[in-house]
Amino acid sequence: MTRQNLASSRRNRSFPAAQKLLRTLVFWLIRLFYPDIVVLGEEKLPQGGVVLVANHPNGLIDPAVIMTGLQWDAAFLAKSTFFGNPFGRFVMASFGALPIFRHIDEGKRGGPKGDQKERNEETFARCRALLQAGQALALFPEGRTHSYTQLLPLRSGAARIALGAAAESGWQKPVHVVPVGLWYENKTIFRSSVLIVIGDPLPIDDYQQGFTADPFTAARGLTRQIRNGLDEVVLQAEDAELLRAIPFIARWIAGADTDLSETYGWSRRLLAAYRVMRRRDPARIEQLANDVRYYAQALRRLGLKRPLDGSEEGLNPAFRAYLWLIFTLPIAFFGFLTTYLTYRMARPVALTVIGHDRTQISTVKLLGGALFVLLGWIIEAVVISQWLGALWGWLFLLIVPFCAYVGLLWGERAEALAELVGRHGRLLLRRGRVRRLARVQEHLVQEILAAVKEVEDNQLLS
Repeated sequence: MTRQNLASSRRNRSFPAAQKLLRTLVFWLIRLFYPDIVVLGEEKLPQGGVVLVANHPNGLIDPAVIMTGLQWDAAFLAKSTFFGNPFGRFVMASFGALPIFRHIDEGKRGGPKGDQKERNEETFARCRALLQAGQALALFPEGRTHSYTQLLPLRSGAARIALGAAAESGWQKPVHVVPVGLWYENKTIFRSSVLIVIGDPLPIDDYQQGFTADPFTAARGLTRQIRNGLDEVVLQAEDAELLRAIPFIARWIAGADTDLSETYGWSRRLLAAYRVMRRRDPARIEQLANDVRYYAQALRRLGLKRPLDGSEEGLNPAFRAYLWLIFTLPIAFFGFLTTYLTYRMARPVALTVIGHDRTQISTVKLLGGALFVLLGWIIEAVVISQWLGALWGWLFLLIVPFCAYVGLLWGERAEALAELVGRHGRLLLRRGRVRRLARVQEHLVQEILAAVKEVEDNQLLS
């Protein structure tokens, strides 16, 4: 089945017009916030009911990113307190969210009232019905969003839902469990990238006899398989410093033009080689780590944000960027003037509302930023209407989104151009140091590639 047909088969749920409008707006905002959502392994996605089990680094953004990237509808579980008011229920229903009732929310608005078990069973029954109807669920078996560098212990709810749905259909309707890894380039930074890695579907039919005999043991066994599947698609490291460094190294080993999926592939290979070498040859891996730290420090001393990649050859890529910036400056300035202040208000409000919990900042920035910008435009349109007349106010509302988008692109390209020009200038002024650093870089690349090849060759032979 082609991607278009598969996506179409997942978008057969109907929503009222107001909910469709909200979904369209949110999916557009997701694409605006994360303009590059790359899906790796999409051909592995099966037909029939599918439970997408994913890591959970970014709050309510995670299911929205999955639906945007895959172009699928996927119901997901959200804590019941999100459903505790009419607006929350409307938003959650717009995305097919189902309430999960937590003991810690007992007595809260939207929380359980001594009926946690019964209410959750109602939700699980709805999940099983969706799977039997051939729909998709996006579940996060870690149970909560977090910013740790490794997966948390998994809960068995996803396994119990999948096995229960298959059992209720007499194991006649296909139900698939598919591990999904979410990797954000920088989840709190506007206009960054996301990689969605699809793992191999897990064969839950193998648990048919076991589930009939002992559902608890079967669910625990499938949960272990889910953990193994997530380990294959989620980048994990012992500490945050290593997890930040590995993609950096992967990018300059793979080359300047490497994309997010290639960076991910190299990062997995580097992490695997690092773990093996740390056991077999700790002195060698420590020396490599020290050399990489020296190289990164040397780059910073030169004022460079990224490794040498050939951009020192000239400024040819800058000419078209200069022309674009010149011709769009008036439009960009108008967009900046009417939008920037209200958008910047989203971050301090986010920090006030949720503290410094980085797992929720991007959620509040995206929704709060959109709300502040929209309210700002409405206020500005009212002021213009009072000053120049209603026609000018409506005209302002018509053109300001386009101007704001041009302003956004202008800022990105101006920043990239400034980095290119500054980089070129530093490289020209310090040619001797650059040549020495290029030799260090080449030596490091060869050392790391040799280590990776040695580890992978030994693994093939063993």
